Amino acid sequence: MIDQSNRMLMAESCKCWSPGDVGGLALTACCSSSTCFPSPSYDHGILSIIYEPQLTTTQHDGLQLSVNPGSMWAGGSTPFAVSQCPCVQGRSTRTTRCLSKNTSDRAYHWDGNRRVSIYQGYLVRCTEMLLHFTRMLTLASRKHKHPIFTMPMLTGRTYIVADPALCAAVQKASTALSFDPIVAEITPRLIGSNEHTTRIIRGTPGKVMESTNIVKKAHHIVNPSLLPQNIHGASRTQLDYFGGVIANVKDGSEIDLFRFVRRAITAASMVTFFGPDNPFEKHPELVEDFWDWEGGNVAYMAGIFPSIFARQAARGLEACVNGFQEYIEKEGYDNAYKVVQDRYQLHLREGITDVRELAKLEVVIAFGFNVNAAGTTFWIVDQIFSRPDLLSKIREEIRTNALVGHGVLSADSLRQACPQLNSAYRETMRLFVPSASARLVNEDTIIADTWLLRKGAVVQLAGSAIHHNQDIWGPDADTFNPDRFLYSISGSKTNPDGSVPEGKAHFVHPAAFRSFGGGASLCPGRHFAHMEVLALAAVIIMNFDMEPVNGTAWNPPADVQRIPIGAQKPLAPLDIKVQVRKEFEGVKWEMKL
Repeated sequence: MIDQSNRMLMAESCKCWSPGDVGGLALTACCSSSTCFPSPSYDHGILSIIYEPQLTTTQHDGLQLSVNPGSMWAGGSTPFAVSQCPCVQGRSTRTTRCLSKNTSDRAYHWDGNRRVSIYQGYLVRCTEMLLHFTRMLTLASRKHKHPIFTMPMLTGRTYIVADPALCAAVQKASTALSFDPIVAEITPRLIGSNEHTTRIIRGTPGKVMESTNIVKKAHHIVNPSLLPQNIHGASRTQLDYFGGVIANVKDGSEIDLFRFVRRAITAASMVTFFGPDNPFEKHPELVEDFWDWEGGNVAYMAGIFPSIFARQAARGLEACVNGFQEYIEKEGYDNAYKVVQDRYQLHLREGITDVRELAKLEVVIAFGFNVNAAGTTFWIVDQIFSRPDLLSKIREEIRTNALVGHGVLSADSLRQACPQLNSAYRETMRLFVPSASARLVNEDTIIADTWLLRKGAVVQLAGSAIHHNQDIWGPDADTFNPDRFLYSISGSKTNPDGSVPEGKAHFVHPAAFRSFGGGASLCPGRHFAHMEVLALAAVIIMNFDMEPVNGTAWNPPADVQRIPIGAQKPLAPLDIKVQVRKEFEGVKWEMKL
């Protein structure tokens, strides 16, 4: 049975391989509960492929079988010749895998004298999907231009939404399509919670998450504390810390820009929210341990022998947990920001009393405080300094509109009176903070009066695919255009020459900008993040001249392959030589709120 509602095809309980045709393109999907790969993860052994127009053919039980060498398969990665296998007759350079239910037949594929385990191939493909998930969605969306399509996954189906209007419809249906169960599923995996903590976070299995769940209660603590009118104290602490960091940079020194920025953001955030006795201040090496964990947390979440396959992440997490355990035991919360204190009390009230489990939950919120802010700050500084004309323009804008004294910047003016800086900020987020937010379908739901979403499936709002859609943003959607958000915080569709037209007719759909999510799951820390990124970037822009050294260059490639649970990171180092600008020598920067 071929599902023609999308081009991701599934076949359920088919006799065996059966070709199909949709839109004039040869398509093939197979699943046989009786003869094909008996995956315990599927009730009917569902297997799937992504169609391509160029397919090769072979014969299987008298039926023509079309196989795409680049397809996604549960049974392996790259197609290869199969021999000595009763379910495939003959030999071909492009043929299907052996999917026989007979254990002796399915255990191995053969290519000459080489045996390849089907289960090994399965794990390889799963790993490839994790590593290349973002790029897969972007390419599939760009090629096929469907507003929504289905991607069969390990234990069910995922609906991929690649249209801003449909994203808005999903966000409106916040009761039927909920973000919180996704958070509850991921959080224990992210930090290795024990069974007791996991049960508290996830609630009763198989039931819709209730309003009394700890995840929902946490919203009422975190969200109000991070509203613009409530973050002045935190902002002042953060900005004062940045001033000290910049003052300690010696004229003529060479630094790794990404490491410098992420250390500044991390250290400042920890002092701001956890107070002067925070573990990262007591043990500065924990900054690198934290980022070791962050760099491997996708593999760690998979839970497949993390001490082996995610060793660095596991070690980094353990070090951070030890640091927070010491912090808790020494009552470090006494000097913490109110949101951290209240969140800690919530955990205690809900029955999480084990100190190590409490410490793990602090690593989670540290992730929220640091990862996107550090990545965004690095990329905006990189993109601005790599364009001398833009650098000069933004310096003059800051000097005219936000510099209120020698070495004194107005935080409000940076946000409200520097349109070029703010446009560059949002464009940086569009390119480097794609945010693929997800929802669990709690009940069968029709969105936009057209699309039926089945209960139990996951809806993925494909931020990266939307952010790179040329039909939305213009022909330069893959490149940095600092003017794209000059006339609207939603952005404008550019002209063929890359210029940005004025007028509402060119504004993109508000839901097309996905970096902060949307709807009920709109990032509560977006106001604080906006302030801290602009503040640190502005001080760096005004205080320093910088140039790449050691063979490195501006605009290093970004890690576009990784599942987007945080800002993309550079794949190559960017070493820079720092020169303090003459007019600001000896200045310790201050921020006026």
